[in-house]
Amino acid sequence: MPYFLRSFGFTVIYSFFTLIVASIFGAIVAIIYTLVEKSTVQRMISILINIIRGLPLLVVLFAVYYILPFFGVDLPRAVAALSGLTVFFAASIAEVFRGAIQSVPAIQVDVAKALSMKKWQRLRHVVFPQAIRLILGPMIGEFVRIVKGSTLLSLLTIPELMLAAREVTTASFKGIQIYGTVGIMYFLFIYACSQIGQKIEGRYAFER
Repeated sequence: MPYFLRSFGFTVIYSFFTLIVASIFGAIVAIIYTLVEKSTVQRMISILINIIRGLPLLVVLFAVYYILPFFGVDLPRAVAALSGLTVFFAASIAEVFRGAIQSVPAIQVDVAKALSMKKWQRLRHVVFPQAIRLILGPMIGEFVRIVKGSTLLSLLTIPELMLAAREVTTASFKGIQIYGTVGIMYFLFIYACSQIGQKIEGRYAFER
């Protein structure tokens, strides 16, 4: 159990790091998408996001880990794994930010336009501050998805909970007990995060 807890700590650290970096990239992409309305850049962003979201996470991880070295980009194993996670979830987080921006009541934007605020000023001072509270709940959901997705890191021999479970099972031949314990650990953590996310989302949602 101490080995499992330590490995699960690595899982949480990897997932939290991925959430932070993916959120930064996702927010940047969503802001650019909002600012360049009806342009080639917006269409290219939309196509790229749809391509990444349409691929399985395992394909993205293997692409970063195995294909990039052919182009001279030879990343350390852990960096490649986290980069794959970040790219994959940045695409979905960008959609979360974009949806939150579009969910801000139109009257708020109209008032900002009436005050002669430019598009960037409206986004910075009116839209984005209100959109932030809308993403808090969904971001917990994204964190849960990242935790689930991090189980695939074991295929790249990254030290995390599923790799620890596989190693202990190989040594002890007690697969039912080992994977049952690991499953309970994942369930309890994910259930707690989901409940927190639902409460946050209900508290900060706009009243219609």
